[in-house]
Amino acid sequence: AVDVAPAWAAFERKARETGGWSEVILRVPSGAAPSVLFVAALRASGVPARALYGRWAASAVPDATLGGAAYLQWHVKAEFFAAGVGWVPADPGGAVQHDRTPGGLTYFGTDPGDFITFHTDPHLALDTGTTGVRPVRNLQTPVWWVTGRGPTTPTRVVEDWKVEAK
Repeated sequence: AVDVAPAWAAFERKARETGGWSEVILRVPSGAAPSVLFVAALRASGVPARALYGRWAASAVPDATLGGAAYLQWHVKAEFFAAGVGWVPADPGGAVQHDRTPGGLTYFGTDPGDFITFHTDPHLALDTGTTGVRPVRNLQTPVWWVTGRGPTTPTRVVEDWKVEAK
């Protein structure tokens, strides 16, 4: 059995130190903070863990915002490894925002399969092919590099997220 109580206690303590859950969540508009902090606390406790970066398997809601920016279903979940069990899903951000049950474990150990994982853990290094290896925080939104001459402004980016059943 994996005892995640010390990691969860560290997670809650850090949230209180930074002004509460809403402050932790709003500082990282993608909602990554709760899961990344949970993963860090687990790893510090010797438990293998990873953050899952992706989007909900639901279309974006027109005019929805998160932290003042357009919200296109980005989210970050977590998993930790339990010997004899495997990777156990956890959604600390979902728990913080939505779980009002007495035990507070609705978002731990269950996964309804409504999330598309793009990659694990932040801070990637991508070989752009033309400008070399470049750091990227995550792949939840488009990234690009430009070579050549001339201005790149004004730049207008229009992004959407649609999920359709076929």
